[in-house]
Amino acid sequence: MKRLAALATLLLAGCASKVEHPKADAAWFEPVTSPLPPCSDPEPIGGELTVHLVRDRSLTDASLARVVGELAGYWEGQGLTLRPGTVRVVDLPGLFEPPLDPRPLRSFLDTHARPPGDGVLVVLVPRLWPAGVRLPPAAGLAVTAGGHADVAGPEVQQALGEAPATPTAFVSWDGFIHSDPARVFRGAAAHEVGHLLGLPHVDGEGDLMGAPGACVPSLDAEQRATVRASLSRRR
Repeated sequence: MKRLAALATLLLAGCASKVEHPKADAAWFEPVTSPLPPCSDPEPIGGELTVHLVRDRSLTDASLARVVGELAGYWEGQGLTLRPGTVRVVDLPGLFEPPLDPRPLRSFLDTHARPPGDGVLVVLVPRLWPAGVRLPPAAGLAVTAGGHADVAGPEVQQALGEAPATPTAFVSWDGFIHSDPARVFRGAAAHEVGHLLGLPHVDGEGDLMGAPGACVPSLDAEQRATVRASLSRRR
């Protein structure tokens, strides 16, 4: 009996490991465009990118849809089509609570990893770190093999050690809502996905990876070439 029970446990574990998570609602990826004019009108990037989603259970599908809609609206405007991947609803641990312990974050990234080249992961959390932490408020944080200059990014990368299997962008719902009180352009998620596609920060306004301005930020020719190269490596 003990052997049968052990065999049953192994079979159940094997079946569970093969369970695929449901596909994200395609309606969430309907582009939400800004009323602001574009800062420039360069050549479209072209190509497609699969976006897998995770949200904290304390948030709603409506919140996730708002973030994804504006994310798709920006990148569709740049000529890059976002395709819905899987979606998961989980109880997220305090991944960025001090003192920074890389083990919960590493476990999360490994658990939600996709096969190599299978898109990126966007994770919606209530906030990145609690009040009182000696870090400025942040709307997002990218964790990727390419490195980046986000606030606290180097600390997180150093604590993690090895880069995650799947480029991952954490988006703070609190930061997203307060990033643009006028609600004309919220670029937090689009900015973090830019990091996942190999783009570092830049100085000046009018660029997705720089400071916000009075127009929908764009990407210059060099940045677009970087994104195209990143997309080609995923094929």
